[in-house]
Amino acid sequence: MFEILTSQNRYAILYRLGAAKRADTRARRLEQYVVMLARGETIYPQKRKLTG
Repeated sequence: MFEILTSQNRYAILYRLGAAKRADTRARRLEQYVVMLARGETIYPQKRKLTG
């Protein structure tokens, strides 16, 4: 799923993961993003469809 994201969405996810100071925060956010992408949702709207 990650490879079909627009560069804006990829950057947003990576930035938010990298900005977390604690390892448990990063792990929790990573889990949230995996679930979000599995549902076909993104942080920012994108024209490319997430197909699963």
